[in-house]
Amino acid sequence: MATCIPSINQLESYLDNAAERRVAKFLDKHLGDECIVWCNIPMNKKHRYADFLVLIPQMGLLCLEVKDWHLKTIGALNKNKCTLNVDEQIIQKVSPLIQARTYINNVVRELEKDAVLQQKEGEYAGNLVVPYAYGTIFTHFSRGQLRQKLQQENAEISDWDNIFPYELVMYQDDLAYGMPSQEVKNRLARMFINSFPCHLNREQIDRIRWHLFPEIRISTPVQQDLFAEKNEQPENHQNDKTTDIPSVKPITQIPEIVKVMDMQQELIARMMGDGHRVIHGVAGSGKTLILGLRAQILAERTNKPILILCYNITLAAKLRVLMQERGLSECVKVHHFHGWCGHLVKQFGIQYNAEEQQLEGFEKPVYAVLRAVANGSIPKEQYGAILIDEGHDFEADWLRLIVQMLDKSENHLLLLYDDAQSIYPHQAGQKGIKFSLSSVGIEARGRTVKLANNYRNTKQIIGFAHIFAQQNLAERESDEDNIPTVEPCAVGADGYSPFIKMCQNWQDELAYLERCLKKWQQENISLNEIAIICANKYQCKDVCNILNRLGLAHWALQESSVRKQYNPRHDKIAVLAIPSSKGLEFSRVLLMGTETLIAHHDDPTRLIYVAMTRAQSHLIMTLSGNNAVVEHIQNSFNAWKAVQAA
Repeated sequence: MATCIPSINQLESYLDNAAERRVAKFLDKHLGDECIVWCNIPMNKKHRYADFLVLIPQMGLLCLEVKDWHLKTIGALNKNKCTLNVDEQIIQKVSPLIQARTYINNVVRELEKDAVLQQKEGEYAGNLVVPYAYGTIFTHFSRGQLRQKLQQENAEISDWDNIFPYELVMYQDDLAYGMPSQEVKNRLARMFINSFPCHLNREQIDRIRWHLFPEIRISTPVQQDLFAEKNEQPENHQNDKTTDIPSVKPITQIPEIVKVMDMQQELIARMMGDGHRVIHGVAGSGKTLILGLRAQILAERTNKPILILCYNITLAAKLRVLMQERGLSECVKVHHFHGWCGHLVKQFGIQYNAEEQQLEGFEKPVYAVLRAVANGSIPKEQYGAILIDEGHDFEADWLRLIVQMLDKSENHLLLLYDDAQSIYPHQAGQKGIKFSLSSVGIEARGRTVKLANNYRNTKQIIGFAHIFAQQNLAERESDEDNIPTVEPCAVGADGYSPFIKMCQNWQDELAYLERCLKKWQQENISLNEIAIICANKYQCKDVCNILNRLGLAHWALQESSVRKQYNPRHDKIAVLAIPSSKGLEFSRVLLMGTETLIAHHDDPTRLIYVAMTRAQSHLIMTLSGNNAVVEHIQNSFNAWKAVQAA
């Protein structure tokens, strides 16, 4: 069975046209697992629609227009226009073959720009590597019925075939139940007038998806040109002979799995049903990407504003940039939770009462909003959809409040979380969600999805991080109303080994950092690919002093005011404490000062795991001193190396 988007079980709600639903089920049944069928999905940046775009790796790309016209309604025809008589009204329609040809030509023009998708040699060098075709399916009459009608009108079937060539058209009888699948494939193959041998591989298929659907693109985990023509295997990680700074020679192979959302992710984002939805996803599984595409889809369906919430200021800033890039700033509002509460306090002129005045500054607006919503000073049901990223950081009262702000007539709610990344203790002193989702009004039963595949990190990085944090990552099942822990599955690229630099003290760590920065400058590494993650804000200030001295542009994200302005597209190094790194990702991460966490945190393992999994391709850790944290990291690294050597 083919992969259909939307999935077959969602056709009733997604496709209004019964004829299109019939064709979708027909194609799904007769095409193989390797085939993809897109039904009424807008293509490329111009968002043009085709009834069906079919990718058959052994055949090519096929665009199909489906018409449910009745024979009695068809009037005068030519190759460009069709006249229909519907309810005694004369309607002019563009020929469905012209429609299909226009769609496929637009697709081809887009794909031909990519040198990797061009034929490399021979007479057709430079042409698209995949054959393409177009056709029409008439679902309400057979070719025999057509012939009979034409005879009654003293016309010949050849006259019809001059307008709708036999090879390019299928009829009701071609869709008959019990048709052998091979016969169906042969019938589709005849639509490829200019056919040639085609054997699309996974990389080519994903490149095609990358071009057709920009919204499913994923940033690559290694620095290289997305359209690089060579597929070299990454070398084993080795140090320079003259320095202890790891080599950062770019990896030229990018596996298809990290270029675009995989089919499961795309299906989840596009075809997620209405109501409340919950996604349990490991670090690097594409949760935020799904959130972005989901926001884009809902923006076309909701009448009220869409709200995106998260806990961290830095992540909120990043999400705001992503929404701006999708052109959604007007209808999608992005806030970190405490900032959102502050916004509501100002918007509705809420005054803090005496009890609230005694609270810490960032807690005041939260309790004021809880009170104001309860007494009606702030109206409920303000948003058509609410999407929550890093939901494991939210307390029960916060989620109850959020659910009340959702318009019940639209009721689109998406909660994303990873229990292994729960680093903030809540009121009960526990980390993560320790309450049932139904207790806060989230209807999760039958509406949950698990994402276990880690796409962000190389296999080497997630392998090391997993061994380090395995006690927190052990799979823990639960029912759909509670929070499981999902163990990550490494499916990213092969890459370089993580690197640990043992230092004498903090100043030695800073000196090593400076050497790394100078080397990366020489190698023209983009600054926004680099993050320097520290255990605390004081260490961040020391790092910023070095960057200032070297004249390197950077974000001092230990400062709240700077976090609010963060833009990951600007060419600046990110300097930040571990908590602010949640939800972010960088090609290169230098993680420093983690040995100090033992004095300030009862469980530094989760914090360090979060920081480690920010690195897409290169992870360097500096350590000094000798305590339980340093020992744990060293032992985990040695255990990981033993696994690699086995």
